[in-house]
Amino acid sequence: MVTENISRSGILLRLDIGSAEGLEPGRLVTVEIQLPVHHAFGGKCMHCQGSVARASSSAAGILHVAVRVLRMEFRASRIEARMQSPVTQVVM
Repeated sequence: MVTENISRSGILLRLDIGSAEGLEPGRLVTVEIQLPVHHAFGGKCMHCQGSVARASSSAAGILHVAVRVLRMEFRASRIEARMQSPVTQVVM
């Protein structure tokens, strides 16, 4: 998973799962995004609860999911900051 774009009101994710099955508009999801480590406060993540605004898949099997953010909070990181993917999980 890759965070394509993020704002206060929404997140655009790219997933390599190919199918939008189970990600119909209105579906409630939880997304955690790992933030870069800062020397003053260490690793943090953004914990977002939202609903799927739209999901579309390409012929190459790439799925783009737009999530409308309903609630966002910053938490201490639960994973290593050196992980390759900044999106740690999407829970449906």
